[in-house]
Amino acid sequence: MSDQSATEAAYVVEGSEGDRWAIVVGLEVHVELATATKLFCACPNVFGDEPNTNVCPTCLGLPGSLPVLNRNAVELAMRIGRALRCTVEPSVFARKNYFYPDMPKDYQVSQYDKPINVDGELALPDGTVVGIERAHLEEDTGKNTHAGGGGRIHDADYSLIDYNRAGVPLVEIVSRPDIRTPDQARAYVAELRQLLVAIGASDARMEEASMRVDANVSVRPEGTTELGTRCEIKNLNSIRSLGRAIEYEARRQVDLLETGERVRQETRHWDEDGGRTRPGRSKEEAEDYRYFDEPDLVPVAPDEAWQAAVDANLPELPASRRARLAERAGRPTTDGGVALTVERDLDALAHAAMDAGGDPARVLTHVEHNVPVEAAGGLDPAQLADLVRLELDGALTATQAKTVLAEVIASGRPPADIAAERGFEAMDTSALEGTIDEIIAANPTEWDDYVHGDDARRGKLTGFFTGQVMKATKGRPTARSSTSSWARGLPPWPGSSLAGGARAPGARAVGALPFRKDPAMTIAKRMVALCFAVGLAGATVACSKSDESATKTSEKPTTTESSSDNDSGGDSDSGGLGDIPNLGNMEECLGVAAAYSQMLLAPSAALGGGLTEEQMAEYEKSMEELGASVPDDLKDDLEVVTTAYNTYFKEVGSVLKDGDFLSSADELEAAGKALEAPEVEEANANIEAYLNENCG
Repeated sequence: MSDQSATEAAYVVEGSEGDRWAIVVGLEVHVELATATKLFCACPNVFGDEPNTNVCPTCLGLPGSLPVLNRNAVELAMRIGRALRCTVEPSVFARKNYFYPDMPKDYQVSQYDKPINVDGELALPDGTVVGIERAHLEEDTGKNTHAGGGGRIHDADYSLIDYNRAGVPLVEIVSRPDIRTPDQARAYVAELRQLLVAIGASDARMEEASMRVDANVSVRPEGTTELGTRCEIKNLNSIRSLGRAIEYEARRQVDLLETGERVRQETRHWDEDGGRTRPGRSKEEAEDYRYFDEPDLVPVAPDEAWQAAVDANLPELPASRRARLAERAGRPTTDGGVALTVERDLDALAHAAMDAGGDPARVLTHVEHNVPVEAAGGLDPAQLADLVRLELDGALTATQAKTVLAEVIASGRPPADIAAERGFEAMDTSALEGTIDEIIAANPTEWDDYVHGDDARRGKLTGFFTGQVMKATKGRPTARSSTSSWARGLPPWPGSSLAGGARAPGARAVGALPFRKDPAMTIAKRMVALCFAVGLAGATVACSKSDESATKTSEKPTTTESSSDNDSGGDSDSGGLGDIPNLGNMEECLGVAAAYSQMLLAPSAALGGGLTEEQMAEYEKSMEELGASVPDDLKDDLEVVTTAYNTYFKEVGSVLKDGDFLSSADELEAAGKALEAPEVEEANANIEAYLNENCG
């Protein structure tokens, strides 16, 4: 597996005396196989039927009944093993003896020392490789329902047992203890689930318990290698619960160890409502189960021909599909849109549309955002490619393309016919310029204020003029024509890199963007900085809409200065940090500012504006170094805020890259509503309070 030192350092539990504890996690994932019948009998393998209707003497363990192994279950188990890069070995079934009412035989048929799959691995999207110890076949148990009390057997009034699930084929996938953070655990389960669905081995529906996770959690002092005593958290049925349970259990174990107590090896159960684990039973060791070979079943030894057939029938796995789609669309393999498209099984549609001549980036954007999964099968990839060509040729705006695509999916008609029927025709540039001239002539006072007013006044008037253009043209101009025409009316500022010689006050390279005392700077100010940094004509059109959104999202009083006030300390080519306020603890304050500056890096780099690649790399490195100085008690708040803003700027960057400001203004405003979330407002308030107190 990969070196875990970096990831281990990424998540620690702080002790009361300042000691730092690392966590070690291994996962056991139980997956019900997608067979028609159970593992050892012909009873149906169906979820949701009436209790105790899919049973027979064999799965009820009645005397005289004998098991017959399901060949398809063996093949699906081999398929899982090969997809996880395991070696398929000759295997033996064993009886695992325990006395629970959910298994009527009082033993479970499983595999012990000779499992069918051994020694594999699963690579996560971030590059981490988690080792797979084994993936063995066994039969599932029945289902207990404890009525009354808290839903556990010890305080129940009575219990009900459904044996429909008893004997369903199951593969238990046991990882090595290679996982070092709750996020890695979540990523492991998510990746494994996607792989299982892709190869057709299971539907892996956690909500139906066809995929269940047990987490083995232990802690140890940071930097040491000896494993601590583990506790097993049983039957976690959601990825969210998995992460929360690991976090709680690690904290619980650290608290025990720091008070001189020992961690007791036991199974524990996750209480979702209480947000805590509760004790179950003492954890058995292998000898407690008194394993011995199942006398009624012969060993399973798949020959080379069978294994080769399984390998030949494996589909392309999700990791490979993501890499291929990302490369073609010009996105990183970790991109959320790439992952979502593959997860929704729409990447084949995207590739087919690209093969038909559709621009890869725009095709992926439409498939990601505008193609419902349930309707994708009826969409002709060639028509999607035609739609993208119309959009890139300027015949359709992004919003119009979205509308046309919805109708193409519903009717199957050609995009060009739908666009013509709806009157979606781009205006001639000269006609648009004439319209703008008429609007300016009809509103001389507002135009004079727009040209000579401050940033706040100009932002409001940009919205006014944008609305007038949209009203007069009924939304017909494309961004390419409207931005150049709009920039033509702006007064020239020295050093312009904008079309028409226009340069707004405060325009400067990304590296010279000023840091601000108030971390809750309005989205309008961030948008202005971004627009000016990338040097796009007429970008104030986009900024105006974000200003309206920002008015709603940031109404608390701040001391944020305007762009022009803050930009007095550097010129447009400096590439420096500009004027930095008088800071108390400069290192920590710069660290907080650096963390915020990351919001501007991704969209600016994607658009190729402001800095060269070398300057961008140097700037990003310096920001990462400064970001390391962020005080610990602000890191969670900064993560909440930067995640929310980066999500917003991803949408902004897409719109800016497409150049479709006017028709996408409403979409930008809608995307900005995520910044109104209570957790974002609370995190901003915490950061603002810290900076007001410590950074002058």
